[in-house]
Amino acid sequence: MGKIGPQTRRELKDLPLMLGKLLGGLSAVLGATMTVVILTRQSEVRLGEILVPFLLAFAGLVGFSLFNRRLARHSTVTLEESPSKGWSLMSVLSWASLLLFAGIFLAAVYLLTK
Repeated sequence: MGKIGPQTRRELKDLPLMLGKLLGGLSAVLGATMTVVILTRQSEVRLGEILVPFLLAFAGLVGFSLFNRRLARHSTVTLEESPSKGWSLMSVLSWASLLLFAGIFLAAVYLLTK
């Protein structure tokens, strides 16, 4: 049990970078989707209508790639400090967040279908 504590601390330090990467990916997807919907639903599209969703998608791609590089650089530093610990232990924070989001989803589905 002594090995889980340091790993959890390392994962909590990586959490802001992972959330930034998630936010960048979500904004890229939303911006690209909005751009495609605007382009395909209207016959005449003005530049002002498409500029905001396109900039949102572009900013999301830039944010995603920057956070991805910082996360990869931060993870390699962490793995150099402890090469075998990173591979031998299960990711506690990842599994806990997966179970939390699955529980929230199931509760929401239950309440909406009740």
